[in-house]
Amino acid sequence: MKLSRFALFTLLLSSSIASAQQAEPFDAARLPSKPLRLEQPETDLNTKKSHHTEPGVVDDFTRRKFHVGLTAQTVFPTFLGGGLEVSYKTKFALGVQAGLVPRAYSNAIAEAAAAFSGETSYRDVVKAAFEKNSLFRLYTEYRFGSQPRRGFRLGAAYSLLDSSGSAPIDTALEASTGRDFTLLKQLLGLQGRDANVHMDANLGLGELYLGYGWRTWRNLFLGLDLGVAKVFTSKIHLKTDAPAYDNSANGRTQLRASESDLESILKKYGITPTVSLRAGYFF
Repeated sequence: MKLSRFALFTLLLSSSIASAQQAEPFDAARLPSKPLRLEQPETDLNTKKSHHTEPGVVDDFTRRKFHVGLTAQTVFPTFLGGGLEVSYKTKFALGVQAGLVPRAYSNAIAEAAAAFSGETSYRDVVKAAFEKNSLFRLYTEYRFGSQPRRGFRLGAAYSLLDSSGSAPIDTALEASTGRDFTLLKQLLGLQGRDANVHMDANLGLGELYLGYGWRTWRNLFLGLDLGVAKVFTSKIHLKTDAPAYDNSANGRTQLRASESDLESILKKYGITPTVSLRAGYFF
């Protein structure tokens, strides 16, 4: 019995050795030419890339199509004020603003008109046209930047200005229009009044500009623009402190003709370069 178990063990061992000898030899050429690489799921990486945002701006802000913000802006020398802006996909923007033309700004426009026209009398005309004013401004922009509200932008604006003021008859009327108002000045002198004319003006100003905008902190943005503005429409109404003259046939004729002259002066020489700085906070 012991011999038969030993014989069986010997037979199994001999069979295993024979099988090993019949196996194919190791061939290194059959191994893969490139090392195996462990693939990582692309979901997390792609998600991080697609939702990447600039520092300080939450994902929800960049994913929204529409943004609404409050703006404060100065456009030297035509505007100072603030308003509301709505943008679509941070590419197209539409804004409405209200404000005024400060005295220092209107004086700069007056100096530019006098220098551009070569007529110093136009200085008083422009100052009177902007003396007491309020302004409503509408603008639209296209932004070229690939990042949300960062990059160059091209814009156009149109402003409606209502104003009132007064100016000396010598310069605002006689020197600028070439008409004789001696009778009016004598009448005002007899009444003990200043030889001034009062002017109500309604002006339409168009503006083209190119600028750059960028984010500073969270949803706070700044923008710098350079452009040119021009008076496209003007409506002038003149009156004096002598109602008898204003209502006379000769007075009405002279004042209406002077109004037409002043409107032409403002449209022809009311042009100026502009520099703008805008700040806005968007929700």
